[in-house]
Amino acid sequence: MFLHVAEVVGEAYGLEPIQHLDLLVRDWSSSRILGDQGGKEYLRDIRQMLAAMSPCKHPKALEELKRSSTRCYLMPFPGKGIMNGSEGRLRDMDEDFQGSLRGYVTALVGLVGQHVQTDQHGEPLTGTQLAAKIKNLSDVMKKCRFGFSSPCQMAITFHNQRAMDRARMDHAAFLREKDSLSQRRIDCLRVTPSIVGKQFVKQRNFLLERCQEEMMEQEKETLVAELEAELSQEAETFLETYGRRYQSHTINQRAMDRARRDHAAFLSKKDTLSQERIDCLRVAPSTMAEQCAEQRRLLLERCQEEMMEPEKETLLAELEAQLSREAEPFLETYGRRYQHHTINQRAMDRACTDHAAFLREKDGLSQCRIDCLRVTPNVVGEQFVKQRMFLLERCREEMKEPEKETLVAELEAELTQEAETFLETYGRRYQCHAINQRAMHRARTDHTAFLREKDALSKCRIECLRVAPRAVVKQFVEQCRLLLERCREKMKGPEKETLLAELMAELTQEAETFLKTYGRRYQSHAINQRAMDRARTDHAAFVGKKDVLSHHMIECLKVTPSEMEEQFRELHKSLLKRCRMEMMEPEETLLLELMAELSQEAETFLETYGVRYQSHYNRQMTAYDSSLRDHGGSQKNGFTNPILVVVVGAVVLAALVLLP
Repeated sequence: MFLHVAEVVGEAYGLEPIQHLDLLVRDWSSSRILGDQGGKEYLRDIRQMLAAMSPCKHPKALEELKRSSTRCYLMPFPGKGIMNGSEGRLRDMDEDFQGSLRGYVTALVGLVGQHVQTDQHGEPLTGTQLAAKIKNLSDVMKKCRFGFSSPCQMAITFHNQRAMDRARMDHAAFLREKDSLSQRRIDCLRVTPSIVGKQFVKQRNFLLERCQEEMMEQEKETLVAELEAELSQEAETFLETYGRRYQSHTINQRAMDRARRDHAAFLSKKDTLSQERIDCLRVAPSTMAEQCAEQRRLLLERCQEEMMEPEKETLLAELEAQLSREAEPFLETYGRRYQHHTINQRAMDRACTDHAAFLREKDGLSQCRIDCLRVTPNVVGEQFVKQRMFLLERCREEMKEPEKETLVAELEAELTQEAETFLETYGRRYQCHAINQRAMHRARTDHTAFLREKDALSKCRIECLRVAPRAVVKQFVEQCRLLLERCREKMKGPEKETLLAELMAELTQEAETFLKTYGRRYQSHAINQRAMDRARTDHAAFVGKKDVLSHHMIECLKVTPSEMEEQFRELHKSLLKRCRMEMMEPEETLLLELMAELSQEAETFLETYGVRYQSHYNRQMTAYDSSLRDHGGSQKNGFTNPILVVVVGAVVLAALVLLP
């Protein structure tokens, strides 16, 4: 019967039916030898008795008793004290029973290491597992109050108990599974409490139906109802916990989702700004990292206020790690963009600076009339195009993708706009400078022509002496005034007055230089004129004197024309010599002119003088002939004196020579 029960219990609890058989016999009184030694003798007698039967009625029992793992221990009667309602206290036992019990327990504990318990599959059982199985068996025995009417009833009870235990274990496993899922926020939120309740109902119905099929008829309905109540109570208890967890997970999830959305919106906003060069360069990567950390701190503080225990701190740590992970790639991207934007901005700033310097250079030249007029607007436009192409090509080499071409196009538009604005200004300035230059050039040309005219006149002594230097000054002042008024009417631009002042200074300087020359020339001409006029006056006086003398025959006959010509030559020499000494920077032309003039006057006078001299001479000779004729008549009258004739002739000649 015991082997049958062992097999039923082993099957019910997953144990090998007989692993170590320890037979404990109490109330032994057949012999005085007790304990282990008495048990060995008793076990030997039983084996011999069973083996002697033919045929053997209990082969399984004989087989088990022959195994080395089978032991028998004989104990005496415990005593009347413990048998009369005792609670099993040691002091109620007889002393010999206490000694026997102490020896049995000591031997049993000492052999524990030699008897490792295994399950049906030969796997070792831990002490906890073995204790649980013993407790379950004990609970069944207590529940049934050991009221098994037969081994068959015991087998049915254990079979039903095994079916219920299996259902309990499956239900506990199901509950553990759902409990584990409920502790995981994401898994919990996937299944609402109502759905979990339905799952428990479905699982309970499945387990109860299985028990209905597996259990034997003895008290089956009662046991199934009992099991249903037990499983329902466990499910209700769990569902209350699950509902609280689901609500907590929902609140926490909502707070975390809100934080994630806000963080994603923050990153999206910053990502959009980081794609804009100007906005990105306003915030350094370190500052952006601080902003992300501050945003993360604010979101975590808000979540800490909104979220519920018990996993709040764990979820906050998880959320912080997640937000940090999301921020890291963004900050890496932001750093690269910031670096690219910095390189691109530096290249663009350098290009803008160089273009501005080029523009300032051209602007400075355009404000200078002479430099501006050297370069036409078309040429300046070509220079700007060449400079812009150079700067854009340099930017393409220095700048980084991906927005390089966009920035280059933007920079090109900016530089083109600056160039167009400047070229409009340059064109107006050039046109203004050209108009002013033409006006000034015309004024200079007219002033130069006026100077040449006056210079030519100043070189002509007669013309020069007609206009005194003061009058010439007035003429120049008037001429400058007219030219400046004409320029003022035609010139344009803000620098008109400056250019007029410059032109006036220029014309005045030229006029002053000329007037100095004119003054010197006028003075020289005046001195020369005075010297020449004096020479003419003296020459005229000389001619007048000689003319008067030439009217007197005696005086005229004293100087022959040749002698008179010689006197003029001497006079001319002396006058020319004196003029050469008196005149400033004597000009041979003037001297030759004066000489020609004096010579002409002398020739005219000498012609007249020669005529007069001849006339005087003829009259004298006529008078002489008449005198001779008169003397010839006297001779005819008988009076001839040759000596008297000679003397008279000598006296006449002497008078002609000696008289002044």
